[in-house]
Amino acid sequence: MTGKRVIVIAAFLVILGIALWFALPKGGGVSVRMDGEDPAGAAASENAGESPGTGGIVKVDGETVTGPLAPSAADAALRVVVTVDGETVAEVPFGEEHRLEITGEAGRNVIRMTKDAVWMEEADCPGNDCVHMGQYTRDNWETRQMIVCLPHHVSIQVTD
Repeated sequence: MTGKRVIVIAAFLVILGIALWFALPKGGGVSVRMDGEDPAGAAASENAGESPGTGGIVKVDGETVTGPLAPSAADAALRVVVTVDGETVAEVPFGEEHRLEITGEAGRNVIRMTKDAVWMEEADCPGNDCVHMGQYTRDNWETRQMIVCLPHHVSIQVTD
């Protein structure tokens, strides 16, 4: 009888621990790099350009940006919006060519942007479902749902 109680208590504690792990906030340290910037440079200036809401670094073309990356004044009608943990980390005109790398505690994602499409190019999440979700294009942006990496809390959406 005591052996069964020990097993039941151990199973309960394991389930409780798993539930608490999922309930804790993830992705506190997020690093966002565009176009293959040097990761050593991003780490060296870690406090200089912290992005509000993500606790991470946003670098565009080697320059540290405070706050989320926003579109230029002369942007196209369509915008690509990238969020991590519900916070916008990049918003760029559709059609600009970029390789956006997002690295956080949960893992790494690479988003590819070309003049014709946007897609999740790489991810180290289990199953790579986000990589297999396809592309946003000028032809399908109105009917296409978000591209989402659930384990890493990263989403891509095209809006006007």
